[in-house]
Amino acid sequence: MSKLLSPRSNTEYHRVFLLIINNLKSSLCYSVYSVVSFD
Repeated sequence: MSKLLSPRSNTEYHRVFLLIINNLKSSLCYSVYSVVSFD
């Protein structure tokens, strides 16, 4: 548990979290764009 609270782990977790969020945004934007272009 103490490892999770270390600054280094928090930074890595935050980085991974941001990457996941960015990937989700890209996928969502791509999906919306596809639907709009089909329409």
